[in-house]
Amino acid sequence: MGTHALILAGGLGTRLRPLTFAIPKPLVPVGETPIIELIIRHLKKHGIRQFHVSTNYKSEILKLFCGDGSKWGVRIGYIDEEKPLGTAGPIGLVDLPEGEDLLCMNGDILTDFNFRKMLAFHRKHKADFTVGTVQHERQSRFGEIESDEKTHRIRNVREKPMYTATISAGIYIVNTRIRGVFIPAGRHLDMPDLMMKLVKSRKRVLDYPIREHWNAIEKLSDYEKLYDEE
Repeated sequence: MGTHALILAGGLGTRLRPLTFAIPKPLVPVGETPIIELIIRHLKKHGIRQFHVSTNYKSEILKLFCGDGSKWGVRIGYIDEEKPLGTAGPIGLVDLPEGEDLLCMNGDILTDFNFRKMLAFHRKHKADFTVGTVQHERQSRFGEIESDEKTHRIRNVREKPMYTATISAGIYIVNTRIRGVFIPAGRHLDMPDLMMKLVKSRKRVLDYPIREHWNAIEKLSDYEKLYDEE
């Protein structure tokens, strides 16, 4: 069986309003192409033909646009969330045999990441769960002062320093053997909580650094920045 992908498309997209008043976030266009179409086309290049899309907010519009996936040469099925299931909960409803690997990806990600390489890494290390990661730079809003705790003498002043952190890229590979105990069907669960449950249970949870282009369109400023960079 070929690898399946789950696209998480059920969020309200409140931080992208007013763009998401009329449409769900994955249908927000980049140029003339909705984000979800860019995701599907990219993953198809890497051999994925079977897609599952979790829906909730304005699901009928999303389904009308994507259909069964035949216009892109793929197959799309839908997971209708009667109530929001979070970023990990929908995994429990994907119809896949135990032991299969499932790519799970947020529906607001623009990236050129190489899925085949990530999958090869996941399988080589026999991982239960692999999370794609990126390096994120954040600048402090304030100047920061370093001083001696005893004498209160100032040693250094750093004006709005930059910090780098490793963050989740919203791209995961999950082996379905962890379902059931860790991802109960129909229960709300978010990815950070799932990862911590797996770590505490000593499952193989690995990070895969993504070096390629990556953007998360989580809020209006992220979207506006796409056009500022042109």
